[in-house]
Amino acid sequence: MHSLNDSASTMIQWGFIGLFIAAIVSLYFLIRFLSRKAQMVDILDYGGLRQFVKSRWYPAVFQIPALALFGIIAAYLFLGPKEYGQNPGSILIWTFWWAILPFSFILVGRLWCAICPFAWISDFVQKHFGRRQKIPFWLGKYSYWIVDITFILITWFDRVFGMTEHPALTGVIFLGLFLGVVICGFLYERRVFCRYICFLGNVAGNYSMAAPIELVSKNPEVCKSCKEKFCFFGREKQAGCPYYQVIPTKDGNRFCALCANCVKACPHDNIALRVRPFGSDFWKRMYVRFEESFFAKILVGIVIIQNIGMLSLWDEFSGFFSSFTGITNEKILFTVVYFLTMLVPVGLMFISSAFSARASKEKMIQNFARFGYAFIAVDLAGHLAHNLNHLLGEGKTILAALIGIFSQKVEQMVDSSVLSPMTVMTLQYLILSLGILGTFFITYSIAKKKAQTKADVVKTMLPHLLLLFGLMILNFYIFSLPMDHRA
Repeated sequence: MHSLNDSASTMIQWGFIGLFIAAIVSLYFLIRFLSRKAQMVDILDYGGLRQFVKSRWYPAVFQIPALALFGIIAAYLFLGPKEYGQNPGSILIWTFWWAILPFSFILVGRLWCAICPFAWISDFVQKHFGRRQKIPFWLGKYSYWIVDITFILITWFDRVFGMTEHPALTGVIFLGLFLGVVICGFLYERRVFCRYICFLGNVAGNYSMAAPIELVSKNPEVCKSCKEKFCFFGREKQAGCPYYQVIPTKDGNRFCALCANCVKACPHDNIALRVRPFGSDFWKRMYVRFEESFFAKILVGIVIIQNIGMLSLWDEFSGFFSSFTGITNEKILFTVVYFLTMLVPVGLMFISSAFSARASKEKMIQNFARFGYAFIAVDLAGHLAHNLNHLLGEGKTILAALIGIFSQKVEQMVDSSVLSPMTVMTLQYLILSLGILGTFFITYSIAKKKAQTKADVVKTMLPHLLLLFGLMILNFYIFSLPMDHRA
């Protein structure tokens, strides 16, 4: 009987994997089909969606419940149980919300930024108390580095001081975000905090470039003849774009929150929500920025060290590094390893860019900036595979935490996994494989833009492909090892 049950369980797991593969393949061909007919497909024209997003209910119908839920979660973080596994607020933040966010970015772009409760708080403070000053010059100029450094420090703080394991520390981050949003909403116009300071915004911007949807002009000629630029400045009681974007010159999804302010403000109904190929922002960007590419490489290292930190291999690795360097303090040891792991991909990318730049006949920095966007596919694959371990390996704790919101107690369970470790690992390998294919296509598309011959394309892309494939092989090895769970 036990063997029969095991066989049935195995069949169910492989059936789930088969459905996953079929869904991915079907979605690919669906997006490809719709992308070819992008001029005829406007998602807003179906099911009354345009009327909904133009109404006062969008995005408020999502923001208000999100604000209420985050308020309850914040209360639990400060007043609830001090242990992670018993605090429903911590579990919902780190096992569910934080884990599912990257999946939402690649499917629907920065839609979360439209319904984020902190965005609602910013708008509320600005509307009723705001001074609406222009942003300082230094903030606009150095914002990329500010959010890069903030994300790096918060990730470091999490590992060194155990932020995820201590609900109150997570609550402190929440409080810091709240104060930042209130201060910026009071002082400045639009969503300055979300656009220039929010550490999550940089990750959201990078990952949303892969999303298969985008707000664009229906008829570019109508936008050219529009002198008022309502999408930017707003109209009557309708605010303009909170991220300082103008639809005709908007360069992809990086700074589009799908808040629909532009849809509501446009008097010509000339804005469409189009379907496009996955990841097209990576090779179609009009402007490339060194800072964005630099962060993509930094994120490669952060994802790798976060994964290694959940393995038993970390104890052996840290022990070897400690004996080699003589550093015995655990926090100092991790800090050194953390920053080295981030800098190694950057250094290797400079080397691959030096070789690639010779073939493309451009400056190394320009090559670094252009091909850095291909690294986002590596970030995505590693990040999604990592989060899959939390979502499926600890999935039952999410339901227990939702119940715990009302019962004030999280039921403890011996096995919190939704699927077996082998099934989760198989799905992780599928995601990493898709990342390899995506990386190859993105690198090829970037190389093709400036190369004159096929030989130039190969010479330009080969140094980067060698580095990218090396990183993906490392990811395959890391995910072949069993990872620890939080709960």
